[in-house]
Amino acid sequence: MHKRLIILASFLVLMGAGSISTAWAGWGCAARGSGTLWGNSWKAPTEQRAINLAMVNCHGDCYIVGCSPDVNTLKQAAALWPAPTTSITHGCGFGRHNKCP
Repeated sequence: MHKRLIILASFLVLMGAGSISTAWAGWGCAARGSGTLWGNSWKAPTEQRAINLAMVNCHGDCYIVGCSPDVNTLKQAAALWPAPTTSITHGCGFGRHNKCP
């Protein structure tokens, strides 16, 4: 009986640890603007907070290019959304600042 209780207790501890680790998962987003303007966010408690942080980090007329849960580090954010190395040209159409010709 004692052995069963130890096994059960170990199982409950492992299950609890798994649920705790997901609670620390953060949101990350990427914002891009004209030229080489960009901003990423990571480890935000909500998607909306991640959006706001990415927009603030972009420092200009920017738009969100993507968001994802479980982005907890700068390294993860940079792997998902690398900084632009050349100028970004905006497209046209729905959701864009530029009208299509």
